[in-house]
Amino acid sequence: MNLLQNLQRKTSAHLLGALFLFFPLHIPSAQFLVPQNLFIDNRNGMMALHFDLDIQNKDHLKRALLKGENLHLTLHASLYKRRTLMWNKLLRKEKKAWLLSNNPVTQQVIVKQDKKTTLLTHDNFSQELASQLKDLEIFFVPWKTLQPDSEKYIVVLEIKMGRDRPIWVKLVDSFWQDELEQDIRYEIALQN
Repeated sequence: MNLLQNLQRKTSAHLLGALFLFFPLHIPSAQFLVPQNLFIDNRNGMMALHFDLDIQNKDHLKRALLKGENLHLTLHASLYKRRTLMWNKLLRKEKKAWLLSNNPVTQQVIVKQDKKTTLLTHDNFSQELASQLKDLEIFFVPWKTLQPDSEKYIVVLEIKMGRDRPIWVKLVDSFWQDELEQDIRYEIALQN
């Protein structure tokens, strides 16, 4: 009986090891893209979403940039009218995008947003990046077109951070957890 139990333990240990070999553990990383001071208001007659975006792990981001990787940060903000028996109606969708890359010759990080280019120094990278992602505004529709008494609205904020890589590399790498790849979605319901 002792020999049989010993054989069963070894077999189950080998089987468990084989499972971990073929099915690697996918441990989710902590959220490092955090919107702060988020509020919606009426700015010059327009419905506007205001927030600061805090990147919790700026040192990890800086190390990836210094290795020569390009990173992209994208914000999608959408305003929907809630409907009961149908899909919610999209009223407006806005996008903001940044591309971050390193210039080793000048010792600066290049931040491109739309047609605007900003240079961040390596020494003050964390503080300068934080100032770039502060006081973000996204405008939706004229406030007077909303009907707050009779309709309900939803604001959706999607934040995506990732490496700028070809699609075939992303497919191969999809089996491993990447600390810099993150997709976050927030929904804010506006009701009376």
